[in-house]
Amino acid sequence: MILALAEAGVTSLHEFATCADWELAGGFTETPEGKRVKDDGILEPFDVTLEEAQALVMNARVALGMVDINDLAPAEAAEAAPGEGDADGTRV
Repeated sequence: MILALAEAGVTSLHEFATCADWELAGGFTETPEGKRVKDDGILEPFDVTLEEAQALVMNARVALGMVDINDLAPAEAAEAAPGEGDADGTRV
C-alpha cells in the first residue's frame, strides 16, 4: 500500500490526510453531460472500501491535529436508542 501511495505522489501523512475517501477507494464522477465515469482509487487494488478509506483519512487528520477527536460524535449517538419507536420496536 505504501508503494502505491508513493507512486501516486502521496508521500507524507499530511498529504494522506488531505486525500478524499474516493481518491483512495475509488468512486464515480458525473460529467456535465450526466454520464458516470469510474475513478480508480489509489488503494482500490487492495480492496479498501469507502468506509475504510474514510476511517484511514480521519485517523490521519486526528494524528496531525487537523481534527480534534473530542469534536467527533459516534454515529450511534445521533440515532435513536434501541427499542424506541413503535410498540413493536420498529423505528418511526
